[in-house]
Amino acid sequence: MKSANGKTLKLNKSIISLMIIATILLVYNTGMPFTGIWDGALYKVKAEESSLMVEFYNSNRQEHTLIVAPNFLITNVGSSDIDLKDVKIRYYYTLDSYDSEETQNYGFYTSQKNGTNINATATFAKMGIPTDTADYYFEIGFDVSAGTLEPGDKLN
Repeated sequence: MKSANGKTLKLNKSIISLMIIATILLVYNTGMPFTGIWDGALYKVKAEESSLMVEFYNSNRQEHTLIVAPNFLITNVGSSDIDLKDVKIRYYYTLDSYDSEETQNYGFYTSQKNGTNINATATFAKMGIPTDTADYYFEIGFDVSAGTLEPGDKLN
């Protein structure tokens, strides 16, 4: 189903949480997101214990929409500080049609750590190796001035 202008995003609800957690584990624990990938490969992730707990909520629950609205809550459940410049979260999605590719509009609202705004970065990118369930992603990261996430701290 398409909107009046014929350009919508098709949300990919089934893999969002898994891919977010997998990306955080890979980036935070190894610093090497994907290795040994060939065209059509499945991403295999060996989950390791992490000091980060990520909760996800999509505030736009329509199956077809012009707006992707992921909300994340990241909590340091470990016993030591986590440097936020080393943390990245990805939200994977699929465009309804490649005509939409020319007219994507991006917006990003700032992140807060314990109620205080921090410097976050946003990247919207086409996947180099798309899958059947995603061809774009939205990545949230943090610059050096974002500081650390202390044990028990929350970031949304």
